[in-house]
Amino acid sequence: RTTYFEFGVAFGEMTSYLISRTTIPFQYYGFDTFEGLPKAWRKLPAGAISTKGQIPNLVGENISFHKGLIKETISEVDFSSDYMKCFIFDFDLYEPTLFAFKHVIPEIKIGDIVYFDEAFDSDERIIIDNYFLELFEYSVLGATPFAIAFVITGVKTSK
Repeated sequence: RTTYFEFGVAFGEMTSYLISRTTIPFQYYGFDTFEGLPKAWRKLPAGAISTKGQIPNLVGENISFHKGLIKETISEVDFSSDYMKCFIFDFDLYEPTLFAFKHVIPEIKIGDIVYFDEAFDSDERIIIDNYFLELFEYSVLGATPFAIAFVITGVKTSK
């Protein structure tokens, strides 16, 4: 069994993919404002990637969406689990991504997957370089020109 945590759902493409492709039982928690980007990012203006507040029409007892700012909704979910976890960071922007990442750090364990959708964009790259790489041992599960997925092989001890 796997528990997925997606930070930045937008139109629910990842959720749809999981529903259609996952053959083992899973739990899914998605976080988003569904109002689009709060500020300009790359060449996109503030408000881009909006569903006009509409949560994707993807239902199931194992699917849970949390609408609002991550600072307000993250406490609605218990991130501790004995099951494998997959953390999907797709907020695009530095501040909400860092907030979510810092919140889940204590719950990232060996065997979990950490995926950064904009890993080679400067905002997520800073988080990877300054936080992720300092805290975890990993192997690269896969990468594209934009994204990277790590599987956790160890947790580094504090110096």
